Amino acid sequence: MDQPARVVPDGPLLIGVHEAERSRDAIALGQQLALCVPGQPVYLYVHTLEELDALMAGWHPEEVEQLVDEHAQDQLARVRALAAEMDVSGIQLRQATSAAEGLHEQAVESEAALVVIGSSSHSVLGRVLPGGTAERLLSGAPVPVAVAPSGYAGREPGRMVIGVGFDRSTEARQAVRWAADLATRGGASLQVLAVHTPMAFGSTVAGGAYGTLTVNQALANELKSDSEQLSEDLPAELSVDTYVLEGDPAKLLVERSKELGLLVLGSRRYGPVKSVLLGSVSSYVSRNSYCPVLVVPRGAGGEQAG
Repeated sequence: MDQPARVVPDGPLLIGVHEAERSRDAIALGQQLALCVPGQPVYLYVHTLEELDALMAGWHPEEVEQLVDEHAQDQLARVRALAAEMDVSGIQLRQATSAAEGLHEQAVESEAALVVIGSSSHSVLGRVLPGGTAERLLSGAPVPVAVAPSGYAGREPGRMVIGVGFDRSTEARQAVRWAADLATRGGASLQVLAVHTPMAFGSTVAGGAYGTLTVNQALANELKSDSEQLSEDLPAELSVDTYVLEGDPAKLLVERSKELGLLVLGSRRYGPVKSVLLGSVSSYVSRNSYCPVLVVPRGAGGEQAG
């Protein structure tokens, strides 16, 4: 059997940092994902002008330029001090109108493999709640985006178990390939989480390859068969377990996230190719997951997705 082609690019692992404490979570997740991504970690602080808008009214251009530069260097020093506590150095500086814009531009220019960021400062400890930067990135980033839960830096690192949601869609197949490549490179195990949502009219009896079954039973069997076949096509050295769950996919995946080191999801089915876009399930999971969530753009899993 031919082994699936690698889908995780060799580009850098772009980690967004700033002076707030939750940057520790992004750094910790970046260090964990560095075991799975071939490219080198790049730590980027994006300096924006939002805090200086009120101060710059009426100033001459040269004075504004000096003020911006001094503020950027002061903030960068704070970021470097926080990062140094986690044995991280070499923080890069970029200026942009927003952190999301700066990270997006850097990801494109450097052909980054993925972007890693922390949760909102308002998130509950141990849960993912994307802030403004994460929300913007998850609405159009050109590469996968991983978001660390609040308090992630305080967790004891262990052998990573990667879960991936699967619903038979092309986007989910791409997410499985991404998750499998990450797991193979990082020596992690993989759980393919296929979720069947019962249909309201699913008690209707239908005939087919599985005999006389209800529509819901037939659909669940098809999902099980498809997910098992997909798992068999993954690298032979990868430890893979396939689970078929029944119920609300968003809630089931959030519950499952308690046992995972990373949960990988595909983008919604409609939207620009090579752009992260949250659907109803991925949006709910990204707001409530207990483990880091990584969302893969459409088209990022190889042309063989079907």
